[in-house]
Amino acid sequence: MQEIGNKLLVQSFYSDGFEHAVHSLRGIEISDSRFSIVQLAAGEPVAYEIWELHPGFNHEELVTQSKLLSLVLEQSSVVLSGYKNALLMPPAFSEKEELVRAGLVQAEPGFEWMTSRIRDFPVSVLFPFPVQSHALVRKYFPGAFITHRCMAVLKWMMNHDKLKEESIYFILDNSQLEIFIIKNAIPFMYNVFPAESTVDTAYYILAALEQAEINLLKRTVYFSAHPEDTSILRTLRSYIPAMVAIDLLNQSRNKGSAYLFPALVNAGLCE
Repeated sequence: MQEIGNKLLVQSFYSDGFEHAVHSLRGIEISDSRFSIVQLAAGEPVAYEIWELHPGFNHEELVTQSKLLSLVLEQSSVVLSGYKNALLMPPAFSEKEELVRAGLVQAEPGFEWMTSRIRDFPVSVLFPFPVQSHALVRKYFPGAFITHRCMAVLKWMMNHDKLKEESIYFILDNSQLEIFIIKNAIPFMYNVFPAESTVDTAYYILAALEQAEINLLKRTVYFSAHPEDTSILRTLRSYIPAMVAIDLLNQSRNKGSAYLFPALVNAGLCE
């Protein structure tokens, strides 16, 4: 692994001639611990980098050290916020966005509230985004579309034959649980919970299923998990027997894209 300043390149891939790929899209996901970049051509990753960020990382240094960020290409860019908290807003909420914003607590220092809408998508999303990251995006990728990662996942679920009518998917990552639910062919839920024990994790998943009125005995629950959370997964199966890894639905020819699936490899769905 390549260490540069206060960043660590944990995984990368560059196909032959990736820098000349035509009709390509740059996808970027920013969180408090990761900065991931993928170049997509015809929906397939032709190059990607995944950087682990240490406290006080320098955005400008990252741009100069990254092969992908330093490319000068005429291509669209989609930026996904990987910060977990976000509020899905149905049309009735979207029409009263200012009232919704007024009811929210003030964004944490260094963050600002942002709203994004995707064309022909039944919900919009309100989410916090770092001011410093926003400035970086506008400086180096003018015209980039910024949204929350949940929108890419939900849009992909709605496009998938097995998921589009009714489905539940959860991500377990370092004691955090993300839940995505499609119900009646529209996004029903995106939420994040602490998951410090198996009982907590099972409770939140079962409560979400109950809220969505999804029959656990008739519906497969899809998941992905951080390697350190595999012990929780083993115990979870005693509560939720019909659990299937979401990677089985990854149709990408580039198997390395599993590291970016399903959010970042589907960033193009948010254009």
